[in-house]
Amino acid sequence: MQWIDEEILAQLGRDAGEELLPQLVAIFVEDGQKNLDALVNALRTRDAEHLLLLAHTLKSVCATYGSMRCHDEALALENGCRQQAWTVMEQEVANLQISLPASCAALLSLLPVVHPA
Repeated sequence: MQWIDEEILAQLGRDAGEELLPQLVAIFVEDGQKNLDALVNALRTRDAEHLLLLAHTLKSVCATYGSMRCHDEALALENGCRQQAWTVMEQEVANLQISLPASCAALLSLLPVVHPA
């Protein structure tokens, strides 16, 4: 499975600067785990408003880094929150618990390929 759209990642490198991309990816990876923890906690406490905010933010950030599967799952989560569809919210958080770490690992593995030192 392709976790990262390499063209989007390469564009981010061009836009932000090739030398900054590793730092940006490191921030994405670090924040990814924090976001997952926050998503799980918001779901556990049935805080749909916070879950909506987290999903909306994650959707945008994932698209920026080319993590389109996570983007799509965050969009589905956002829509589920707007509809108060807890079954959808539970499923999309479970999906993100798989796709976000996989996307982070893929990003880290692509850095040398997309941006040689």
